[in-house]
Amino acid sequence: MPATAATSAQAVVAFENICLKTAPSFGGAADAAKSFGITDFTDLGSARLGMTRDNSLGVQIKPGVECAITTPSQADRTLSSQFGAAIARFSSGHAPGRFPVAIVVGGQPFIFQHDRQGGEALVMLKPDSTRGADRK
Repeated sequence: MPATAATSAQAVVAFENICLKTAPSFGGAADAAKSFGITDFTDLGSARLGMTRDNSLGVQIKPGVECAITTPSQADRTLSSQFGAAIARFSSGHAPGRFPVAIVVGGQPFIFQHDRQGGEALVMLKPDSTRGADRK
């Protein structure tokens, strides 16, 4: 298997273990990230950011709101379908074919996005969090 496919699979496995398995609260996400080599986190108040020493895998955690895994750009064209299959294992069992998509996980709705601009970002975000700041 080419190195890019292995790295891509690692990003999806990391997303599954760090984000999906700890959703909807993401309470154990930082602990789960340690098994992927992310041991140091920067606390930004509402979010925690971490990265492996070689910068090959990153995580952003906003408890109860968002969890994202980032990697450098990947050549693996199956990454989106791998991401969709991981989401399906934790939701209705239907793998999304396109992103962004709204899916219920752990009884709560999330928007899932695979952003390939400037690298890879596998993201799950609560829909109401995108407009919460201007409702106060």
